Amino acid sequence: MEETRNIPELAVLRSSREPRTGHLTILRELNREEYGKYQASRRLVTHFVDEYLKFTMTRRSYNEYVRLLRAYDQEFSVERPLDEIKAMAIKQEVNRRLRGFLTEMRSFLDHAETSLKHEYGKEAKEVTGFLKARSQIFDSSPSYRLVNKLRDYALHRNLAIQNMTYTSKPNKETGEPQSRLSFHLDKDELLQTNFTWTKHVRPYLENLPARFKLDPHIQIAMYLLEQVNVALVAARLPKTKEAARYINELAESVQEPGTPCVVFNAPGRTSEESEVQHIKPVIDEIPTYIAALIEKLPESDELLKLPGLQIDFVFKDDAQSG
Repeated sequence: MEETRNIPELAVLRSSREPRTGHLTILRELNREEYGKYQASRRLVTHFVDEYLKFTMTRRSYNEYVRLLRAYDQEFSVERPLDEIKAMAIKQEVNRRLRGFLTEMRSFLDHAETSLKHEYGKEAKEVTGFLKARSQIFDSSPSYRLVNKLRDYALHRNLAIQNMTYTSKPNKETGEPQSRLSFHLDKDELLQTNFTWTKHVRPYLENLPARFKLDPHIQIAMYLLEQVNVALVAARLPKTKEAARYINELAESVQEPGTPCVVFNAPGRTSEESEVQHIKPVIDEIPTYIAALIEKLPESDELLKLPGLQIDFVFKDDAQSG
């Protein structure tokens, strides 16, 4: 594909009413410096989005775990039989979703550090600033340390949640039977296995009740992960904003209606005829929607004051058609 490309040109694309057809207007050639800067800016912007979306996998995995617990709680809120096999199946499904979240959590943290070091270099301020922020967020949280270490336990030793109870008692107001399904970790089960809990986690674990719920610790860990994601976005934001600004300026230089794009292999044209139809050039739509969202984000120092960040990187056309 690269061998057949000719000089890049700035153009606008206007869709017709027929599917997969449109009207392309070539505006001008892009010189080597302009196109090189556009390429670099486009890479930065799209990479920023790709890295941001990686955290959504962690967020979705957490939500799936929480929704499963709520679904079971609702299903068994009224008295109904629960045999031993069904109980084991429920416990295993809860552990499966939990292990999925713990794996996504660790993957996000490992990938974030590796990606930043690859982009900027190990000693870059973007990397050192992020690692410092991450440590400040996590170091004061024993709940996070416990959850983080449970990931290794769940992957290499045993299911984290070993106990499930199903109780039923009359509702105080209605007198009707009201049931409750709850899940607990067994402290002795965790401590007695041949597993290293580290110097910080073991004392904390030893002081917990013999059977304890994991949910409060998971909630704290997820809250802190949201803050780490903000720190990661803030580390990348200054250079990405510069790139987004250039993309927006290039797109704004197009004064005609339609979608700004960079086109290759456009058929030859005369000065009197700049509009070309029914061609099959290589068209690269300029990501103006994404660039506009990025440029509108708060500056990094303001961003770091937020407890979390959700950016809707959904194209307008996709949102309207969905």
